[in-house]
Amino acid sequence: MQNTKYFELEEILPHKKPMILIHKVIEYDLAERTLLAEMQITADSLFFDSGLGGVPASFGLEYMAQSVGAFSGIADKETGAAIIVFGFILGTRKYQNNIDLFYPASYYIAVKEIFNGGELACFFSEIKNSAGQAIASAELNLFKPQDPAKFIKEH
Repeated sequence: MQNTKYFELEEILPHKKPMILIHKVIEYDLAERTLLAEMQITADSLFFDSGLGGVPASFGLEYMAQSVGAFSGIADKETGAAIIVFGFILGTRKYQNNIDLFYPASYYIAVKEIFNGGELACFFSEIKNSAGQAIASAELNLFKPQDPAKFIKEH
């Protein structure tokens, strides 16, 4: 099911501005379990360090996590869920990055679900620059409880 609807990021992520760091969802495919998002780094971007001239590369994990969250939110919306059930990134494996900073430019974050066991899922994510060069990648482990509010209250 590829791109049957487009959603505002506020509809599919548990974040509110200014904490929404990705710019938009370009495409998604629920059958293939993939999503492609875009982020734009400018001097006005949250976490932009003017002394360094960019956003530290460690924030790549948050860009990936928000892209996974966008996929999850779209999947909930597209399958008729009454509410978006948010998840928690439990950890990451195999994080590699080839840059020190995200300089002002557009970047593209691809995510692919590689495992789904109900409340636990794993995604591969890769960030590319506008020339299509991979600059960061990781596997992210997601825990998505059926009732997040109850889980938070109990833990």
